[in-house]
Amino acid sequence: MLSIDAKRETVPATSSNESMEVENPLTAFQSLLKEATDLLLYPEPVYELLKDPIRFLEVMIPVRMDDGNTKIFAGYRSQHNDAIGKERKTID
Repeated sequence: MLSIDAKRETVPATSSNESMEVENPLTAFQSLLKEATDLLLYPEPVYELLKDPIRFLEVMIPVRMDDGNTKIFAGYRSQHNDAIGKERKTID
């Protein structure tokens, strides 16, 4: 069975929270992908092709909260492979 051996990053302390560890989703994906390609005996170029996204979109969304304050939320979308064609609802 495959396991995620994700690296942890430390988020700097702010006035509202103390320093904490969070899982990096890209690193977790790359670790799992590396384990899978090794297990399936795929050549190294397959892992190299798939480990980084070919497209990456990051947006910042301002949201007015019920109390009147505005908070900024981050949104992400990535595509790692388009070998079988475009994904649905992609942004070009």
